[in-house]
Amino acid sequence: MDGEMSRHERAERVHACRANYIHALRVAEENQQKAMIFKNLITANKVAGELQEETAIKFYHFEEQLKSLNKALFFGQGTMDEDWIENLTDRGPMLYESLKEILAGE
Repeated sequence: MDGEMSRHERAERVHACRANYIHALRVAEENQQKAMIFKNLITANKVAGELQEETAIKFYHFEEQLKSLNKALFFGQGTMDEDWIENLTDRGPMLYESLKEILAGE
C-alpha cells in the first residue's frame, strides 16, 4: 500500500478540505470568491460521499452537493462568466447519475 492512502486517510483529508472551504466562506467578502468556494465544495462533497458506506451519509453529501451548486450559481450570477455558469449547469446529469448510484446501493 506504499504511496496509496487508505479510505480512512482520504476521508480525513476530504473532511479537512471541506472544513477549510467552510472557513474560507466565513471570511470571503466578494460574491465571486463565494461562488468559487461553493463550486469547490461541490467536488469535495462528491468525494466525501463516494468514500462513505452508509446510504444515509451518502444522501447527506449528495444534498450538500445540491446546496453548494445552488449557492455557487446564486453567487456566480452576475460575477462569473457564461462559461463558468454553463460548467455548473452541465453538472446536473452527473448529479443525477450519483443519485441513481446511491439508490442502487440501498
